[in-house]
Amino acid sequence: TLTGIRPPDHLHHMGLWHAWVKATHKGREVDFWNLATGTATVRYANTVGIRRSPDAVGFTVIQHHVILPDEVVLEESFSIDVHVHADGHYLIDYTAVQNNVTDAPLLLPAYRYGGGIAYRGPLHWNAKNSAYLTSERRGREDGHTTRARWCTMFGATEHGTSALTILGHPKNHDAPQRQRIWPAATEHGAIFFNFVPIQETGWALEPGKPCTMRYRFVVSAGTPAKDQVEGWFQDYVRQNPE
Repeated sequence: TLTGIRPPDHLHHMGLWHAWVKATHKGREVDFWNLATGTATVRYANTVGIRRSPDAVGFTVIQHHVILPDEVVLEESFSIDVHVHADGHYLIDYTAVQNNVTDAPLLLPAYRYGGGIAYRGPLHWNAKNSAYLTSERRGREDGHTTRARWCTMFGATEHGTSALTILGHPKNHDAPQRQRIWPAATEHGAIFFNFVPIQETGWALEPGKPCTMRYRFVVSAGTPAKDQVEGWFQDYVRQNPE
């Protein structure tokens, strides 16, 4: 198991997720991430398709990003596709296409986290038994707010050291995106990661202009070497040029 769900320190952390945090729509401040604010949420709407083959599975669903109680602001096509690499790694392609279906922009001011992709590691991971490595050779203490093409996070499991690597597509907004990385002093060094498209500069999702965010996760045994991860990244870009 390489994700953490509902840790006591952040009950809203759900393993893998994405949502906008500080947002404004028609003068109203809303938060799709911190559900306790009671202003907004993300809801499943319907299933578009399910894909199965001998070595891959996947699905596409529609999700609604809703200002409570029932005002849909973003309609999102959300896809997950999983297949097995020849070397035995799991490759998980994660794609979200968001379309503002209102008549006003969703304003996203610069903020330290939100959007993109977020990841919470296993709840037993801490500063002593886990680590980060970014494409720029940064880690737990010097990776926060820096840009990277990818970040790999690895640590002890019941089956030995294992890793989850997140590759950011170069066509994503503000790529290579800045990162939210918790330092060792936060929650005893728990692993939390977020690629943040608006960490440096604000953005607006305009009506009728779809936004696509794409990432690939590589789930692997052992501690990946930098050259190995860079190869995974180049494969991802070559297989998904647009």
